[in-house]
Amino acid sequence: MSAGVLAVATYERRRARRLNGTLVAALVFLSVIAVVVLVGPLFLPSPTQQDLTDILAPPSREAPLGTDQLGRDVLSRVLAAIRLDVAIGVAALVVPFVLGSVLGALAAWRRGWIDEVVGVVGDVVQAFPYYLFILVLAFFLGAGVPSIFVAVAAIAWVSYMRIVRAEVQSAMQQDYVQAAVGAGYSERRVLLRHVLPNVFRQPLTYAVTDVVVVIVSTATLSYLGVGVTPPTPELGAMVADGQQFATIRPLLTLAPGFAVVLIGAALALLGNGLARQLDES
Repeated sequence: MSAGVLAVATYERRRARRLNGTLVAALVFLSVIAVVVLVGPLFLPSPTQQDLTDILAPPSREAPLGTDQLGRDVLSRVLAAIRLDVAIGVAALVVPFVLGSVLGALAAWRRGWIDEVVGVVGDVVQAFPYYLFILVLAFFLGAGVPSIFVAVAAIAWVSYMRIVRAEVQSAMQQDYVQAAVGAGYSERRVLLRHVLPNVFRQPLTYAVTDVVVVIVSTATLSYLGVGVTPPTPELGAMVADGQQFATIRPLLTLAPGFAVVLIGAALALLGNGLARQLDES
């Protein structure tokens, strides 16, 4: 190998190991949010602690964002709501990610009637508007976090199924898979060791940004009264509760609304940075 080719190869390896600027910015952004969300409550009262002698108080040193209609510290409740919504956003995608990935890989690998059935079911599910679908399910199942999990899982798996199916179909045409099949390896070994490890970049990247969709869905359901139940702090529910006081205490709605935008921007930035990093590796 010539010195020039070796130098180029070395440079490419170093560039692949180096994090791109977008990913670094996202990680810093999320780290700052995580520190504030996790450390802040140590210096604040409980998010459910009421003080009826200090309701709708303006921002002060003791309550930086003021208090709500029950005298609860707004900043404490926003930080607790961020923790809850992010936890729900991540946890609610575990089942659809696994289910969709398994069905997508199985449909692409086996093809035939399995592929047709999985594809038709996915088309039927996605024929319904996303928010209308989860709203109907949530209303039917009742308010609460379990309803959010079921509603998200019932529709979110389709996206992962389609991504993984397309990636597996593409991987099956690659030379390394054809060589493994030609070498007489079992189907299970080819799928688990040669195909699947190389197809999860796209679904993983998609999952990062999909967390934002679940967080917004959770906030929407809670805003409509079929999501997280009181008195647990939740961003959408806080916006709904603060609406009637928007003219005198706008922070009751602006603070949780801004928190949704902030988390969404941070995770979208992380998704973009992760996608660029995986493309460069």
